[in-house]
Amino acid sequence: MESSTSRTSLNCISLVDPDIQRSVALLKQACLDSGFFYVLDHGISQEFMDEVFAESKKFFELPNSEKMKLLRNEKNRGYTPMLDEILDPENQVNGDYKEGYYIGVEVPADDPQSNRPFYGPNQWPSEEILPKWREVMEQYHREALRVAKSVARIIALALNLDEDFFDRPEMLGDSIATLRLLHYEGGQKTGQVSNPSKGVYGAGAHSDYGLITLLATDDVVGLQICKDRNAQPQVWEYVAPVKGGFIVNLGDMLERWSNSIFRSTLHRVVLDGQERYSIAFFVEPSHDCVVECLPTCKSETNPPNCGDVIIVPVEMNTGCLLSECVQVPKLIAHRGLVFLSFWDDNLGVYISIILYVFFPSFWDDNLGVYISIVPYHFCEDIVAMEGEKQPQPAVADSSATVSKVLDDDNLLVEILLRVSFPNTLIRAALVCRRWLCHVSDKAFLGRFRKLHPPRLLGFYIDTGMGPCFTPMLPQPPELAVVIDRACFCPDTWQCRRAHVLDCRNGRVLTMLQDGPRFELGVHTALCTLTERGMTTFPPFPRYNRPEGRFCIWPCLISKEQGDDLSYFYVLIESSEETSKVTVRVYMLQHGIWCTHHTLATDQPSLPLWDPKLVLVDSKIYITVAPRNIMVLDLSVSSCSTICLPQGVEYGDRDAMLSRADDASSVYLIQVKELQLHIWLHKGNNWLLVDTIFMSEMVANLRMQDYTVEDEHIDVLRILQVGDNAEFVFFQMGRCILYLDIKGKTLRKVYEMKDKDWYSVYYIFPFKMVWPPIFPALKPNLQGIPFASAEVTKISNVHRVC
Repeated sequence: MESSTSRTSLNCISLVDPDIQRSVALLKQACLDSGFFYVLDHGISQEFMDEVFAESKKFFELPNSEKMKLLRNEKNRGYTPMLDEILDPENQVNGDYKEGYYIGVEVPADDPQSNRPFYGPNQWPSEEILPKWREVMEQYHREALRVAKSVARIIALALNLDEDFFDRPEMLGDSIATLRLLHYEGGQKTGQVSNPSKGVYGAGAHSDYGLITLLATDDVVGLQICKDRNAQPQVWEYVAPVKGGFIVNLGDMLERWSNSIFRSTLHRVVLDGQERYSIAFFVEPSHDCVVECLPTCKSETNPPNCGDVIIVPVEMNTGCLLSECVQVPKLIAHRGLVFLSFWDDNLGVYISIILYVFFPSFWDDNLGVYISIVPYHFCEDIVAMEGEKQPQPAVADSSATVSKVLDDDNLLVEILLRVSFPNTLIRAALVCRRWLCHVSDKAFLGRFRKLHPPRLLGFYIDTGMGPCFTPMLPQPPELAVVIDRACFCPDTWQCRRAHVLDCRNGRVLTMLQDGPRFELGVHTALCTLTERGMTTFPPFPRYNRPEGRFCIWPCLISKEQGDDLSYFYVLIESSEETSKVTVRVYMLQHGIWCTHHTLATDQPSLPLWDPKLVLVDSKIYITVAPRNIMVLDLSVSSCSTICLPQGVEYGDRDAMLSRADDASSVYLIQVKELQLHIWLHKGNNWLLVDTIFMSEMVANLRMQDYTVEDEHIDVLRILQVGDNAEFVFFQMGRCILYLDIKGKTLRKVYEMKDKDWYSVYYIFPFKMVWPPIFPALKPNLQGIPFASAEVTKISNVHRVC
């Protein structure tokens, strides 16, 4: 429950006010009340602010194809598309209805500092497209940092510290400052209207996790704050834009630093359909800063309200304990990256072993490790796991405790099972041979896959203009590099027209067409740019067309086989004069199409105009007729027929087969009158395993997005299904919808333009590679630990990294 109608009033702090004590008093009152205030007279001219907003608008007006070239990378720099982030997953049904662009501290790639989290080179649009863009944004970054330091001096005085407390090198002298441009779509057609009761927001409720944030906005109202997050109902108040000024708010780090005396307040963006632009500037201290309760904020009567939390991360390529691994945004800290925590009496802290860390860190000589201090609310789950903060028995040496934990094979396996992605297992395998044995064990991989099924990264779609990749959003930022590689368009090869024919396990089966000539091959999408290319296939076997009237359907299918794929060319030949259907199966072996099987059968009804094939283990299921499925068992060279469940027929994209893990089973997914039926064929019977009523889901989409309010709203057509009946892609009008079958959630993932409405040729889902391709030791180094052994990586290990 909540209410939100009124506007809040905030204190105004002038940076040129000669009465510094008045400024300190106003700021302190604001920090105690809401943690939000206005800053005026900051020294950045209105003309320059207008120029920054104008350049920001120019970028967001670029075509999506241009913006996606600058998709956010592993350094958290670049473009974030609409719905990419979900700040309040408990209450949001979709991601935030905003797009953004991150610009951080510019550090050249050849500078050793660029290896540190949040440091490195930025991504910049082409000078030919936006000639002044970089110059303007770099100047604004410098000016905003200057303003932030001025505000920090007043905060220091409000906390009874020296005025230059935050000016020290380990504080803001070498700060982590990130500029983010934001755009919320608007207008009569595309304007998104927020509906908190339905979980639809411009930006979900959250608090910033750094020191302070400077926000510049246009004149469109949208920001709301909730001064008491625990109130029932929550009361949300609008914050009015201020011309020529900044809205400043405190982050979680300062709240923790001040022993919760100063406030880090929950805030969100609620849209009314108007287009809105804003520019946020997030400020945090340097990597070497230690965040602990300030001496002026604690006493015997007001002790620190929580112990310091120390994160001891594991560097995955040397086996040493280091902190600077992979940068991960704050939400990920709650999603499986914290492996284990324990209490250390000597330090008086909880210590957690994790694989990734992104917080400021420092070296501790006593422990011999890098230590990162984490804002307390990220570790509430850790502390909650420990019960009522009952310290564990004292440990003489924390590093010995870490070793004791990691030397326990059973505990280590349980820790590794809780990482989120297969590429994390690759890094774990590089620690030592023992870790490699654990993560590559078949039983371990089976358990891991059940906990973390291969993630759907996006899909290739063709609406008649050639294939393009659309990422499934939001995605964890540690997969930004993977998403960026998948976005490679196969249409760029040698200026030839491309068609995607299949997509499995990181490989994209592609046909390149140049007039009447065409070439087939496999594109390994997750390789680095320099390693990308297409492994071409030999020409298909020659086919002697029989006499009489025949229909011929050629199909290419693939099958996982160990770490690689096997490819089959299937030719279906159906006589229009008899009921005979002949299927010829060729297998690609050593660069040659070899005849694998030729099987024939009689079909009592006319074959479908577009048969669908599914390969499960050694069986090919073919929908050759409206009521029948032909099953070719390649292991015993037999052919049989399965009748569909009673009342089920293949129509116009209303049913489709899905692979099952069980080699003797196959799923049938059927949609009828906004009901989805999921059947499993096992043995000789069909079992209805699930029915999903989609009327309410579609109704919710209608309320959230005008684009499903089309004349064909009630027509759902199946475009593609996932293996094991995990998901379904539908077409409804000009929208592509995605149904997560397990989660029972439906959302829009693509909208066709008017000119290509109803012209979806295909959709091919693109998932993470499974199983991971692990590194291998050179034969002459099998007995040497990884610390001194040279590691030979299998050629395609990079596919999941």
